[in-house]
Amino acid sequence: MNHSTSSNSQLSLAPFGAGDLIDRAVRFYRKNFWTFVWIAAPPIIIRTIISVD
Repeated sequence: MNHSTSSNSQLSLAPFGAGDLIDRAVRFYRKNFWTFVWIAAPPIIIRTIISVD
C-alpha cells in the first residue's frame, strides 16, 4: 500500500460557514490594513490633486 495515498485520504477540507469566512476576512484585513492603505493612496492622492487644480 502506498503510504502517501493513505495519508492523503485522511486529509479533508470542511466547508466554512459564513461566520468563519467573515472572521477570516476581518483578521486578514486588520493584519494587512496599512498595506491596503498604501495600495489605495496613490490614485486617490493623484485624483484629488487633479480635481483641485
